[in-house]
Amino acid sequence: MERNSHESTREKRLEGILEEETTTITQLNHLTSERIQQEKNSEWLSGDFEFPKFGFTINTRLHLGRPTLPYEKKSTRSQQRDAAKLSSENQQQTGLIMKAAGIVARATEQSDLAAVLKEVSKSPTRPSKIRTTLINSEKFSIPLNNEEALTFLLNNNFSKQQYILLMKTLKKQN
Repeated sequence: MERNSHESTREKRLEGILEEETTTITQLNHLTSERIQQEKNSEWLSGDFEFPKFGFTINTRLHLGRPTLPYEKKSTRSQQRDAAKLSSENQQQTGLIMKAAGIVARATEQSDLAAVLKEVSKSPTRPSKIRTTLINSEKFSIPLNNEEALTFLLNNNFSKQQYILLMKTLKKQN
């Protein structure tokens, strides 16, 4: 029995020594491969290195899904929603929004729009006066004088009956 225990102890010692030798060999292999890599790459590792500058843009989209459309390409409902959101963000200050629209119109060389916005903003009663003028101008047509009316009828080959019918219809509408 003593011999078996002595042999097992000896085997255990040998296994421990073998294990130590294996780890030492593994460590040496690792150190050797590291040293070989350093020697191979020592030239560029010891020198200066500049990172190349790439001309790319960083994608700054914060959300996934459908991309947002510009205002002009949106549907009428989406335009109304965006306008309501902008209005509520600025506490429904129409003067501020009108002024901003005028500045943008001038910046984008839309001088007619800028002039109209400036005219509308002159006084608080100005928009209602402009509106009534526009509505009234659409209701009343500019009549033709006698020569213009006769020229129109002759150029379009109207008969006397067609002329009378046309005049009756126009009188009913106005």
